[in-house]
Amino acid sequence: LSATPWWLPGPVTTGLTGQARPRPPHLLPPPSPPPNLPPPTPPPPSLPPLLPCTECADERNKWMATNSLTCHSFPYAYIKLCKWDAEWAMQKFCQRSCFDNGAGYGGDLCCASERPPPPPP
Repeated sequence: LSATPWWLPGPVTTGLTGQARPRPPHLLPPPSPPPNLPPPTPPPPSLPPLLPCTECADERNKWMATNSLTCHSFPYAYIKLCKWDAEWAMQKFCQRSCFDNGAGYGGDLCCASERPPPPPP
């Protein structure tokens, strides 16, 4: 009868029959180190710093003032003037209202601020 010593890996032969049985886990050698693994994935890059915002105003043009219109009460500007009209874009008329309504001027990032309530009719 030959038995594999307990300090060697492999089955243990015991008993008169010579049948092999698995070695108990606490008697097994420590697991071998993992094969060469790729280096861990680096952490994602940090978020870019927030862009500085612009304090946007709602300056109306002369025509609007003459006709008692405010930037809040002139939605036509958001679809036809604001960023689509060269003069408006150059002067940035109604800058805050245009930005708030999705028609801001190129490069504008208006700071969050409380909008003043529209004037009474």
